[in-house]
Amino acid sequence: MEVRQISSERVINMLLEPFNSMMAICSSDSRRTIREHVWEKEGSALQYFKIHGVEGAMLRLGNHYHNGSYAEKFLILRGGGKVGLAEVDEVGTPGKVRWVDISPFFMIDVGPLTAHVFELEAGTVMLCWVTGVDADHKPGVAVSCVISDQ
Repeated sequence: MEVRQISSERVINMLLEPFNSMMAICSSDSRRTIREHVWEKEGSALQYFKIHGVEGAMLRLGNHYHNGSYAEKFLILRGGGKVGLAEVDEVGTPGKVRWVDISPFFMIDVGPLTAHVFELEAGTVMLCWVTGVDADHKPGVAVSCVISDQ
């Protein structure tokens, strides 16, 4: 028998291994790859994000909000950066933006009508639990908005 401590990186790799086999790539481009598994009956999904890009540069992703009942919980596993969050009014104008530095094991809760934008370093890995997905797997509407650095 053996009892030993293992690195957080090893734990992450062990946890992510099953996801890679059960999750299909749903979107991939030069910025990021997203793998996803949808539970249609429950109206939920699990997404795995791997951020590409240039070492040392920050990549801006998101800059939108969802209407309806769609909500997301992001868990940063590797890398980091910052996230900007702002409630939007009835016409979709974001209010005051709250910027938060994020790193491994930060959880970001994003509810409906909350604008969100990520600025992430290359190599960042995060999971996203999604609720409020309808039968056609439409996550409410992702409505673009502009969150500035101010």
